[in-house]
Amino acid sequence: MKMEQLRYLVEISRTKSISQAAANLYLSQPNLSMSIRMLEDELGCTLILRTNHGVRLTPKGKTFVEYAQSIITQFDRLYNIGAPEERSLECISIANMCFRFVTLTASQFFNKHSDPPVRMIMREYSRDGVIHAVEEGHADIGFINILTPYQQHVLNLIKSKGIEFHHISTDAIVAAVGRGSPLYYSDITSITREELRSFPILNYDQMDSWHYADKAKLLNISSIKGELITDSRKSLQELLENTETFALITWNPLHYQSFPPEDFRLFPIKDCEIESDFGWICRADSILTPMEKEFIDMICDEMKLDESLK
Repeated sequence: MKMEQLRYLVEISRTKSISQAAANLYLSQPNLSMSIRMLEDELGCTLILRTNHGVRLTPKGKTFVEYAQSIITQFDRLYNIGAPEERSLECISIANMCFRFVTLTASQFFNKHSDPPVRMIMREYSRDGVIHAVEEGHADIGFINILTPYQQHVLNLIKSKGIEFHHISTDAIVAAVGRGSPLYYSDITSITREELRSFPILNYDQMDSWHYADKAKLLNISSIKGELITDSRKSLQELLENTETFALITWNPLHYQSFPPEDFRLFPIKDCEIESDFGWICRADSILTPMEKEFIDMICDEMKLDESLK
């Protein structure tokens, strides 16, 4: 196994295309494909699945990429340890579970700290990836949500890893649709599970070690019109815009009160007994820096919470 192979697979994961990854890496496509096959042969497992629409990572491939990203980061730090520094920048490292409002808050935070400038590292992972990044010290703080049926299990899991969960909000599960759905233009303000069965479902596949993200199964919502699966948050939004699908997402409007709305409609699900707890995690033995406290305060301020971090 070579460091280059780790970088190759990470780039394939990012672009979801062998041809585009090869172009970005200045490699020929056959050479890149051969290198990945050799890596798979060495590991004895399949890391990517090749389809007519590009490639996607297998569950083991996703786990491999999460570890590879951490290794690459550490390797680059070691490689550059002797490089001269013009200015020592204060650093904040955040692992995010693809929450848009966390990314938007990070933009506000970075713009606020232009003088003196800061070094801000934002990485997106699955829930397991965020937990692992904080556990291994690749991120100082992380943002995750936990569906209520899995709450105790996840809390026990992160506690066993020396991590603490700090609750910020409890969010509802809603059905989201885009302009491609007739529901977008309807007069209804909420919807039943039975009504949702008449529309194709769009599932966001996080490929965690076990399926925290499968809200449809938890709510016993099955579609008679088919299922569309994506593992990209950007693709999810584009697919909602251009198909009749609906997606089950967690939502709290207070998180987005300072940001422009997305171009989709949200419908509360009648008699939905499942919610999602959102919060931040850190290592139990860590002491938050002033910058980390400030960033968490900015997230909490969106919720109008008086969160004490002292």
